[in-house]
Amino acid sequence: MNNKAPKNRDLSVTIESTPSSSSVSDQVIACSPSNFLDENNLWDSTFNAVEDAICIIDNDQLIVRCNKAMQKFSENENESIIGKFCYEVVHGTEHPLLECPIRKMQQTHKRESAEVQESGQWLDVTVDPLFSPEKQISGAVHIVRNITGRKLTEEALKANYSLLRTAGSTAKFGGWKLNLSKKKVTWSDEVATIHEMPAGYSPSLEEGINYYAPEWRDTITNAIKSCADLGTAFDEELELVTAKGNRIWVRATGEAVRDKIGNIDKIQGSFQDISQQREMLDRMSKNEELLSLFMKHSPIYSFIKEVTPTKSLVLRASENYTDMIGISGSDMVGKTMEELFPAEFAAKINADDWAIASGGNPMTLEEELNGRYYVTIKFPITQEGKNLLAGYTIDITNQKLAEQELKESETRLRELNGTKDKFFSIIAHDLKSPFNSIIGFSNLLVRQIEEKDYAAIERYAGIIQNSSLQAMDLLTNLLEWSRSQTGRIVFTPENIDLTALIRQSIEFVYSSSQQKSITICSEILVNRPVWADKAMINTILRNLISNAIKFTKAGGEIVVSARQMSNEVVLSVSDNGVGMDKESISKLFRIDQNHSTLGTENEKGTGLGLLLCKEFVEKHGGRIWVGSAPGNGSKFSISIPETKIPNTLL
Repeated sequence: MNNKAPKNRDLSVTIESTPSSSSVSDQVIACSPSNFLDENNLWDSTFNAVEDAICIIDNDQLIVRCNKAMQKFSENENESIIGKFCYEVVHGTEHPLLECPIRKMQQTHKRESAEVQESGQWLDVTVDPLFSPEKQISGAVHIVRNITGRKLTEEALKANYSLLRTAGSTAKFGGWKLNLSKKKVTWSDEVATIHEMPAGYSPSLEEGINYYAPEWRDTITNAIKSCADLGTAFDEELELVTAKGNRIWVRATGEAVRDKIGNIDKIQGSFQDISQQREMLDRMSKNEELLSLFMKHSPIYSFIKEVTPTKSLVLRASENYTDMIGISGSDMVGKTMEELFPAEFAAKINADDWAIASGGNPMTLEEELNGRYYVTIKFPITQEGKNLLAGYTIDITNQKLAEQELKESETRLRELNGTKDKFFSIIAHDLKSPFNSIIGFSNLLVRQIEEKDYAAIERYAGIIQNSSLQAMDLLTNLLEWSRSQTGRIVFTPENIDLTALIRQSIEFVYSSSQQKSITICSEILVNRPVWADKAMINTILRNLISNAIKFTKAGGEIVVSARQMSNEVVLSVSDNGVGMDKESISKLFRIDQNHSTLGTENEKGTGLGLLLCKEFVEKHGGRIWVGSAPGNGSKFSISIPETKIPNTLL
């Protein structure tokens, strides 16, 4: 880079500084050469006192004089920059910049300036011409100002303004200002857009108010008047009719602006299209109304709860909870499970609720409360980071009862099927057998009569008699049992003499016992009447004694006893016959088990008699049981409670 020494030229000139074309008039500063160049006090007190870098250059752009700021700007404070080209010092180049304002100044003879960006900074370069007495340019005052901070601020402001405009457009949000003296409203572009008017449009106050729907004009008028008179700020939501006739909801805010002496001269505020928000609120309101109606009229129990590891809090609940726990759904809101349910039941609900909310999976539960049965389906929901749970509960008590009735019906059906099979078995086999004997021996009897074999006649007649008695006994039991199954036996308890009834039963089977030389004795330790159905007790005794005879060997003994216990009478029939093992005992009293064995002299039975005994004992509210062991005989016992039972049709 070439450094040229300043030429020895006469600088005795009058300095005329001509402002840029934007100046109203030219300004001429007249100074003598000695004042301008030699008086250091004047230079120090002016140019050296400012922060801008200033230098005096000649027409060749050589620096004639500079202030301290320019010397510092050159980044070489220890070396004089006098005699160097200004572009060398300012821009660090070997040639003037194309946008250099000096060239333009030499053509226009006016102040010229330019903003130059270089090396990451912005410079404001200004040049004011110096004139000779002949009005010729003899040099210039060259001023350099670092405006990097201002430029960065401007760019930031532009960026922020762009973001603000974008945000305003997105949110349909803008600003407005009212000049009270002129009654003129200034709208931002977004406010104009909301009104469906072109950007830059500014209406009068009256015109601006007329954009509001007729029913809202008084509201906005009063709000503006109160703000203008009293300084009262306002925030209103109103309906607006746009220039294109569209009806929308807006939010208008305003606050007073005061002048220097405190008088309100303006009102300014914000303006926003809130139609979407209002529409959303309307939908939410309708949804809330629908939810409330559902909760009010729901036939099932519905709920929404907020759940934590230790408690569940009701947020919403259907009103019909009054039927379950005596509290309406609206009264349940804000209450915990412990406040609504028994402690143990509430603890289980809390545990289940947290398992569902934390696990994220729905759950179906069957629960019992206050004797009723419920099925509950719960599922987790999330809102604003909260653990929420919703669900519904259905009362399935009737269903449960129906299921129980169905099971009982199935049991009864199985019993009826067993009864039917038993009945057919008796008719097909057990009832047929004695009649076959009667018919067969009757034929033999006729033949023996012809042959006059009286010994054989007597023997065959006895067999026919026994077979007839066996058939009669079977038919009697079968008839009574069928009547009990069809509900045609009337349970008629009365005060009966148990001693007489036992004696009568023993007499009824006396001939059968004599045929096997079996002794029957009684031990009656009851000395007062017993409240029971006489016919049923008689049937029970007859069957138990007949069974004892059947399974007792010839010459054996049977004991019929009666004992008075604390609240019941116990009747027992014991024998010293063949006895039974545990397996045989387990098959007694069951309709589905066809358990019948031959007696000691091959007497046949059906097992129907014990079934009849069991049913008749149960009609009295009593029990029947047996104690036995093979070879040690058997003891059958029944209990008759001392409670008086009204007559009922069984």
